[in-house]
Order: sequence, then C-alpha cells, then structure tokens
Amino acid sequence: MIGFYLQSRQYVSAGTYIGTIDSLARKIGDPHLVKEDYYLRYRFRYGPGNYKSAAENLLKYQTLNDSLFNETTNRQIKQLELEYETEKNKNEITVLNQRNQLQQGHLDQVRLVKNFTIGGIVLLLLSWDCSTGNTGTNNKAIKLYFIKTKQLQHFLTEKNGWSKKFIIV
Repeated sequence: MIGFYLQSRQYVSAGTYIGTIDSLARKIGDPHLVKEDYYLRYRFRYGPGNYKSAAENLLKYQTLNDSLFNETTNRQIKQLELEYETEKNKNEITVLNQRNQLQQGHLDQVRLVKNFTIGGIVLLLLSWDCSTGNTGTNNKAIKLYFIKTKQLQHFLTEKNGWSKKFIIV
C-alpha cells in the first residue's frame, strides 16, 4: 500500500502506514524490517522535497543494508570453511584407510613368505634326515651316551662333595 501511495503522491496516506510499519519494525526488532522502513522513509521524505531527512534515511538504509550483507557474507564464509574442513578431513580419512590397506597387504605378504620359509626349512630337514638313513638313530645313541656320561660325572661330583663335607665336619 505504501508503495502505491508514494507512487501516486498521496503522502499523507503513505505517512500513516509508514508510521505503523515503523513502530511494528522496531517492536519486532527484525533488522530486515527496520532496513525496509528506512528505505520507505527515504522515499516518503524525498517526494515532497525534504531532501535532508531523505538523505539521512537513505544513509541509515545503506548502513544497515551493508551490515546485514556483511553478516550474511560472514555466515556464508564460515559455512564454506566448515564444508572445506569437513571435505578435507574426509579426504585424509580416505588416504589413511588406503595406507592401512597397503600396510595390511604388506604384512600378509610378509607372513606368507615367513610361512613358506619355515615350511621349506622343515621339508629340507625331513629330506636330510631321510637321506642320512640310520645316522639319525646313531646320533640319538651318541646324544644319549653323552647325557648319561654327564649324569654320572654329576653324581660323582656330588658324592665327592659329600664325602669332603662329611670329613671336614
């Protein structure tokens, strides 16, 4: 309505509505409504030739408009920064997962080589034992002979040690 009254140069009717909108905008406290109120007041004052008051309202409108624009821009910048950081973190997680998979593959390869090496050594020992025939049995007898000899030496040492203790006491 205000736009119609201003366009048709009915400034008294437009002034009534502007006063109502002005009080509502300030009561609600919405900066966008206050900004529009300044613009309507500018148009209202400019029409009849009150240029000083019109310029003051236009200046208030521009200041508030710039402030709201800066606030919106800052909010958008923060949102973009947050999206960038989120995407960056997702990429880092992907890279770390890929590295983990590569390391796991390397560990699996190392385990496989170790198992083949152990299996090869066991097969080599078995084939060597089979190729020597009874030598394995002779080796066991020789080992048993050395073990028994050591046990006898130990018993003799203990016996001599007891007899020496018994004589000294």
